[in-house]
Amino acid sequence: MHLDIHQALVPLTSPMPLRLAGARGTRVRSLAGTLWVTTDGDLRDQVLERGESLVIDSDAPVLVTPLGGSATVGLSDVGQPAAAPARPSAWRQLLRPGRLAAA
Repeated sequence: MHLDIHQALVPLTSPMPLRLAGARGTRVRSLAGTLWVTTDGDLRDQVLERGESLVIDSDAPVLVTPLGGSATVGLSDVGQPAAAPARPSAWRQLLRPGRLAAA
C-alpha cells in the first residue's frame, strides 16, 4: 500500500510492525501504547512511550513495532530535519503493515 499524506493515525497490533520507506522528516509519535522504532543499519533503536515522539533523520527503511500489545502511531510530515540535505518532501511510503525486511 502506498499513501501520500501529511498526517496519519495508524493502529498497530503485535506482532505486526509498520514499515516506513523514504520517511526522512517524518515525526513518529506514540499516541497510545509503547513503540519500538528501529532504522535499518542504525544501532540506535528507540522506545517511545505514550506522548513521546521522534523525527526520522534517515532515508533507510524504518520499522515501528508495538510492544506489549497494541499501540496507535501518529505520523506527520515536518519537512527536512535541519541536518538533512535539501530534497523534495514527497511523503513517504507506508508499506503494508507486517511486512518485515529480510533477515
